[in-house]
Amino acid sequence: MIAKESSFYYCDEYFSYIQSDIEKRIFGIMLDHIGENEQLIFTTHNTDMLDLNLPKHSYTFLRKQLEDGVYKVSAISASEVLKRNTDSIRNVVENDVFSSLPQDSLLDELELEVGK
Repeated sequence: MIAKESSFYYCDEYFSYIQSDIEKRIFGIMLDHIGENEQLIFTTHNTDMLDLNLPKHSYTFLRKQLEDGVYKVSAISASEVLKRNTDSIRNVVENDVFSSLPQDSLLDELELEVGK
């Protein structure tokens, strides 16, 4: 990004094993260096990233929903759901409004089976 060798940057879970504050700081450095006609896609499962002071339209979530026996993946922008500036992205994610949390019902079944 600093060398301006591209106009499109994709960072997919690259920082998943580092401390949250470091990931947020690196992301901030990336934002500081992105040019006017450049695009950055940054994927993470780190919910601390939801607390950054970014516009709601900056956040897009992938959701997996069962339709006619088949799981379909779609993207939903936070701004489609959150209309007020005071709405909390972290709150709606933690309450699975975007249907983006992992399905863990099989783990519940496993716990019950192992506990017998």
